[in-house]
Amino acid sequence: MVKKKLKKQVRKKPKKFNFLILGIVGVILLGVIIFFIVNQENANVNMPAVDCGNDLTCFIDQASHCAPANLTYTQDDSEFLGWVQNQTYYYEIRGKESQKCVLYTRLISSSGSYSTIVVKDLLQQNVTMNQIIKQEQDANQILAQASGQDGICKYPVNYLISYLNGLTKGSFALSPTNVQTYNCNGTLYQNPNLTY
Repeated sequence: MVKKKLKKQVRKKPKKFNFLILGIVGVILLGVIIFFIVNQENANVNMPAVDCGNDLTCFIDQASHCAPANLTYTQDDSEFLGWVQNQTYYYEIRGKESQKCVLYTRLISSSGSYSTIVVKDLLQQNVTMNQIIKQEQDANQILAQASGQDGICKYPVNYLISYLNGLTKGSFALSPTNVQTYNCNGTLYQNPNLTY
């Protein structure tokens, strides 16, 4: 009879002990899963940034998974309403925040001139070449003052890739509506003389 009680006690203890171990392992596993879910947004932040140099394709590839990267990109001969503009920007993907990709942008330089068609039209309207050159110099002075202005926007990855692909086609425009939509902040987005 004592042996039967001992056998029952021995059998009960392992069952309780097994459930206790399973419960502890379950809590630890749940904690690890929650930790990875919470920190998933910050996963790319600890990665070293890829230096894409002036390779836009490299930068777009990094943007497709919002991985840290930087790019210095020059858009030459981008024409808008008869004004041919050259702009150089520094871009930096800083990772995700609230499920959006954070893009830092700084204007390095911007300059431009009238297209040959506009110059011909102005000359036909009796505007002298000296006046045309003066107008271009005045415009370039304003653009030069904007050098160094910067800002940050937070884009859904698919829109960021679309925006970057637009750069290959000469599009720098980010409408005022998009500046608000993508929570763009900084001096770059407050300058009405620039297209970004």
